[in-house]
Amino acid sequence: MAGEKGSYIKLKGFDEDYYIDLIIKYLKEFKKARKTDISELLLSKLPSILTSDQKENRIKNLLQKMKKQKQIKVDDQRHWVLDEI
Repeated sequence: MAGEKGSYIKLKGFDEDYYIDLIIKYLKEFKKARKTDISELLLSKLPSILTSDQKENRIKNLLQKMKKQKQIKVDDQRHWVLDEI
C-alpha cells in the first residue's frame, strides 16, 4: 500500500505551487539561476510519466508564468532572478 502511494505521486507529480516554491527558495538562496540550474532542480521532481521534452516544456511554461506574474525576471546576463518590485 505504501509503495502504491509513492508510485502514485511519482506519476501524478506535485501541484504547481510546490515547483514555484522550490524555484523561489533556490533564487533566494543563490540569487540567480540559469535555465539549466532550474531544470536540474525540478526534473527529478516532475511526474515520471512525462517524457523529457514534456518535462522541459513544463519547466519553460512555469518560468514564463512566474515571469508574467512578476515573480521572476531575466537579468542582463540571461539569469533568472527574483523580480523585486
